[in-house]
Amino acid sequence: MGNKKGISLLIPTYNRPHFLRRALISVLNQTRLPDEIIISDDNPHSTENFEAIKDLVEQYKGLIKYWKNNERLGVEKNYSKLLEEANYEYIKFLADDDLLHPEALELMEKVLNKYEDVVLVSSHRIPVNEEEEFIHGIEATKPLCKKDQILNGKEVIRKSLTDLKNYVGEFSTYMFRKSLLDINPFYFCNLHFRANADWVLWMYLLSKGNFFYYSRPLSFFTIHSQQDQANLKVQTLGFKERIKLILNEELHKTLKFF
Repeated sequence: MGNKKGISLLIPTYNRPHFLRRALISVLNQTRLPDEIIISDDNPHSTENFEAIKDLVEQYKGLIKYWKNNERLGVEKNYSKLLEEANYEYIKFLADDDLLHPEALELMEKVLNKYEDVVLVSSHRIPVNEEEEFIHGIEATKPLCKKDQILNGKEVIRKSLTDLKNYVGEFSTYMFRKSLLDINPFYFCNLHFRANADWVLWMYLLSKGNFFYYSRPLSFFTIHSQQDQANLKVQTLGFKERIKLILNEELHKTLKFF
């Protein structure tokens, strides 16, 4: 599909009806509504997710597209399906358990419209618990800069790999240009990334241009017992993948950050 000027807001979801409704409301409260909201429900055997947002889907008919997969795709294919079906140039993922600041879409779009050399926009992000209370002391989520600014994309890649920290953030944190993404971040340079595909995606994009960072928080990353980050196996997998990011020469040559 061609990429029309505008914003596609993409929500992959699975078995989190309460969180999904909360996330969707944060989108509908934006000062700049997206041009489309696509929700891909990866549980073909339950109606709980849809029941939690049914009134909103009906109220915003034409804006919200709700899909239920006929069979479970898994995280990787569900994200990929959403990206393939997005109709607009600016892509904003939102995990079903995360939240956006009301001005997030307006501010991020403003940057991409103004600076052609900027390929990706992110911001300070704040971890919160299930009650939306701030969680302090997580090193990787500390502000990257003290003021809003444009940063050299390759320098951000280099710093991230040197410090082994995902400074840009999770899928929910950033907005990017769809036309520049011609890889699958879950399978890159003959490597499989499950826990760090968000990291791979933004590094690939920043190998092509500059990065704009908002020092104010525009997204809120929920930490709770249901998510993968709470699973020891996934934490171990994430560590192994980060080692690949450091050591794989083919990946480094592709990113061209040195």
